[in-house]
Amino acid sequence: MGGVARGNRSTSWRWGLAAWIALIAAYSAVIVDNNRRIDAYERAVAAASVRAEGHVAAVEPRSKVDDVVEVIGVDAWGREARWRFKVRSVADLRVGEPFPVMWAPEAPAVVYPVDQSRVSTVDHLVAGIVLAGVGALLLAGGWTARLVRWWWAARSPARRYRATLLLSYSPGRLTATPWLRLSGDGTTWYQRMMWEPWLTGALEHIPVEARRAGRRGPFVVDVPRQGRLWPAGRARRREPSTVELLEAGSYEGALTRRWPILFVSFVFGHVTLGPAAGAAIALTFAATILFFGGPPILLTWRP
Repeated sequence: MGGVARGNRSTSWRWGLAAWIALIAAYSAVIVDNNRRIDAYERAVAAASVRAEGHVAAVEPRSKVDDVVEVIGVDAWGREARWRFKVRSVADLRVGEPFPVMWAPEAPAVVYPVDQSRVSTVDHLVAGIVLAGVGALLLAGGWTARLVRWWWAARSPARRYRATLLLSYSPGRLTATPWLRLSGDGTTWYQRMMWEPWLTGALEHIPVEARRAGRRGPFVVDVPRQGRLWPAGRARRREPSTVELLEAGSYEGALTRRWPILFVSFVFGHVTLGPAAGAAIALTFAATILFFGGPPILLTWRP
């Protein structure tokens, strides 16, 4: 069967590949940054040679975050001071019991507990390294598997179908995902597709050529004089029950402005975990939308 003429170059896989590369870079930056912070913390603790007596003034057990202990003592300038430390647990601490502290002679304002086994600072940094490593592996594996399926499907024999463009919207119209309803040979398939900029307006019951690897693989679809659409999930025999599919063109207007969500996710990660983690969180949010077929978060799309 001869191939159909395609008028537009496919861009979705380029966006996906760029997102994958950016995420790997961001997760690598998190790993490097957290290792740097661990080294800096351990050097600072090793340099803390001045010891002072302290006593537990208050404990704050918390169920979802670190427990906090407040310690009272005398600082390097001979003044009464209170310090608050995040610790793994305060279950065995009692108000009034000794809690020695220490600081470096050249930085007396930065105080550490003498018993570092109680402190959770390094735990969080190590957890960040593990999560970033696992995230990078999952992303690499997910995109690699998808690219292999695309490559396999694109080289399979083509069959003719009739295609109708459908859209599923997220709550608040944050994003939209294109679907195709493919009909042919007495069967109907529903296939979630990757976004393409030329997917605007209604495409209803148009002839297309579709390829798939094996009997269970996803469809790669060529739309005449338009372009190639790449799959963003498995092919389904029935309409998905978890999302509502609407005819393309049934919603007036562009998608909600989405860049504030990206900005908020970056600020949250930056404040809580550092700039590298903030970038990784924001990129993860944007790349997840791309992975499941939505348009790039910084672009305006009028489906």
